[in-house]
Amino acid sequence: MKADSVSEISAQNPAAPGESNARRPINRWLWVVIGLSALVVYRLVALPGLLDLGDSTPEFWVVAFTGDTFMGVTALIIAIMLWKTRGLAIWTTAIAWHMIGIKDYLAGAQFLAVELPDGASLSVIVPIFAVGISAQVLCIFLLVRFRRDYLG
Repeated sequence: MKADSVSEISAQNPAAPGESNARRPINRWLWVVIGLSALVVYRLVALPGLLDLGDSTPEFWVVAFTGDTFMGVTALIIAIMLWKTRGLAIWTTAIAWHMIGIKDYLAGAQFLAVELPDGASLSVIVPIFAVGISAQVLCIFLLVRFRRDYLG
């Protein structure tokens, strides 16, 4: 085998032995997962509510505000890890992280069923929950659908 044919085979097979698995190009659908994961940083809007618990906000909101703050703080970490690394650990972590996000949305919906914040309307809040849950379900679906890109 000539040296030219070996380099051609390596160029065609990005996962060839001796090459880093992380250098493979990212599937366009996984860019959607990375982007949606990064956008979850918007959930940091709950941080002021977490800091005001007991003063103007009822104490039972601690679960929803803590979950939102956790998701917002870790969003960019998960997005960067999905972008930069491959393997079972990041793939499983991303799926579990999106499941936690869905659970947090559902917990928030339960708290809203108990008491709506002053001035809040269901016509504004329900679409936010629906879009958030749908985006995270889409991310889980795409991660499972294109698992070969992470699991090799």
